[in-house]
Amino acid sequence: MCSLLDTGAQVSTITESFYRNHTADFGDLVDITDMLRISAANGGDIPYLGYIECNLKALGYTFENMGFLVVKDPSEDTLKQRKRRVPGVIGSNIFKSMKVLCDNIEMLPKNWGNILALYEEIYENDYIGKIRIPNHHSIIIPAGSVQIIEAQTKPAPMGEKLDCIVEENTGLTLPNGFALASTLVSVTDTGRIPVQICNYSNIDINLRPRTLIGSATNITTRSFQIAEMNTQTACSVDINSNDILTKMEVGSLTEEQEQQVRNLIIKYKDTFSKSEDDNGFCDKIEHHIPTSDNIPVRIPHRRIPPNQW
Repeated sequence: MCSLLDTGAQVSTITESFYRNHTADFGDLVDITDMLRISAANGGDIPYLGYIECNLKALGYTFENMGFLVVKDPSEDTLKQRKRRVPGVIGSNIFKSMKVLCDNIEMLPKNWGNILALYEEIYENDYIGKIRIPNHHSIIIPAGSVQIIEAQTKPAPMGEKLDCIVEENTGLTLPNGFALASTLVSVTDTGRIPVQICNYSNIDINLRPRTLIGSATNITTRSFQIAEMNTQTACSVDINSNDILTKMEVGSLTEEQEQQVRNLIIKYKDTFSKSEDDNGFCDKIEHHIPTSDNIPVRIPHRRIPPNQW
């Protein structure tokens, strides 16, 4: 099965059509739709049919009883064709099982080494601190304003400085219009960090001392000894000149002219797209846009929505 390696996915999935075609290999589908709700990065629900467990072979090892959710096939034709080629998504639940194995392997294949190193960087942080309002006085954020204040978090070890990402905790109950900007800060042994707070409401926000507003997670770099692998893949795709000619409006041609066009297509067949995912560029044509001057265009400032920070 061809799968997408996604370190940002909390679960692993396969498509409904792939499951139906291999029901004998996967076994019965367990219905857990009443127990579990999954959502995409944009907050939308991901419809799924149930849950299965199967064995996964990777890195020369077999990982038993790996969990997969069976998701419904997309309705759009383009996405449906793409899912036929890549029906699976390998998420962090499987990378987590590979962590122990990864620690015992001296030389990792390059592709897997990069993926597992990224997983370690995202999910195995040594420092996670809660961000609170300092305990000496309340802080008022005026309506429709943005302020940078000094907040308190878990101090770093004595003499060390940690680079951390400040993020808002969506599970907290905070006033309407409150938003904590995601920023990169340095945490020292004092535990004091600058944070940016936005108030998008029409009333002032009063943040009392010790109010929990977010979390700080450190950024660490993990290194693996990666084995370099040089792989060359050669493939040939036949271009049917008749199919291309039927899609072109070339007018009425004689048999000799049609053969010349067909020979031209075959000669430059590498310039034709093989599929919807086959994107490229052409350096044979240049397009110039003449302008009367080089004065840059001025546009008004537009505030970036908080969900795009």
